[in-house]
Amino acid sequence: MRRFPISLVLIFAANVCAQSHDPAATTEAAYQAGRRSFQAGDYPEAVKQLAEAVRLSPDLAGLESLYGRALLNTGDPDGAAEAFQKALKADPQDFASNLGLGQVLVARRNFDSALPLLQQALALQPGSNEARLRLAECLAGLHRFDEARRYAEPASEALAASPEAHQILAAVYSGLHRDSDAAAERELAKALAPADPGPAQNQLAPDFTLSDPSSGKPVRLSGFRGKSPVVLVFGSYSCPNFRSSADQLRSMYARYGSRAQFLLVYIREAHANGDWQSTRNVREGVTLSPSTTLSTKQDHAAMCSRTLHLPFPSVVDGIDDAVERAYNAWPSRAFIVGTDGRIAYSTRLTELDFHPDEMESVLHHALSPRSVRVTK
Repeated sequence: MRRFPISLVLIFAANVCAQSHDPAATTEAAYQAGRRSFQAGDYPEAVKQLAEAVRLSPDLAGLESLYGRALLNTGDPDGAAEAFQKALKADPQDFASNLGLGQVLVARRNFDSALPLLQQALALQPGSNEARLRLAECLAGLHRFDEARRYAEPASEALAASPEAHQILAAVYSGLHRDSDAAAERELAKALAPADPGPAQNQLAPDFTLSDPSSGKPVRLSGFRGKSPVVLVFGSYSCPNFRSSADQLRSMYARYGSRAQFLLVYIREAHANGDWQSTRNVREGVTLSPSTTLSTKQDHAAMCSRTLHLPFPSVVDGIDDAVERAYNAWPSRAFIVGTDGRIAYSTRLTELDFHPDEMESVLHHALSPRSVRVTK
């Protein structure tokens, strides 16, 4: 009997397995792995597994909807919106996709387009408090405050532990000129909000001295105290949310840059090569190596300012990431530091968290002569 080398036997066996492999079973395995990762809160792994399932079987019921939710949780609203749209094309009665796409559109202030989606979501699941809350937020954006109240009040009551629910109800009451009720809801939202490590409102901003990558000139934060408010923006080029906020930051600078100091603090890369890669970065062809030296980090900072056309100066955090850690700023965050040197406002730069109008309102107040209170 003829004997084959063991290597050929293994190759033959692998080929047979590949030829007899059941694609449906592979798709189901990827889908279930993605679903388990999503439920466990490991959204990057969920995106990876669900993307493979979509590649193998894009028509699998419920797959695009779950993929969209995973993408939304990893900071890719563009990819999420595309997935939700595909899911709705296949099944207009998909609750999660109506709700998810409506939420993305509300965050983008496209209230007219969001309204029918959120109305459909609530019609599909009349008991959903999340759908009630998102519909209330949309109606408030359309200045239909009486209608919004009918949804916001029961949703806020049912979601009593949700700071966002109380914040949305506060906005509705404010639109109805029920100022005392709005103030009470804002206080409740503030009390319920989970602590975000880093400097809190009214706390003295941690001081630092960092160098401008272009001139090498040192910039000290406390040097602006008593002179002007400071808009501190933390980010890196590989952070999609930071890149997405550039247009609004440029607009804000155009309106307030003559009276307030704007400063980019370039920090550790959000998605360096070798780490988990954002789907938005893959789509946009953004690849950056991790900064292992200060010189590399300075080069990245200079490239970032050029590419995003940021008109305000930048400084570069050290390789020890000390300033980033003091402000809990990774992967991207913005602060307004008042003329008194205290934190007046902070926000993450995700599409769902970053509200330029709200930030501008705080900056406008910080520029008021009445707000000047210098702290030694």
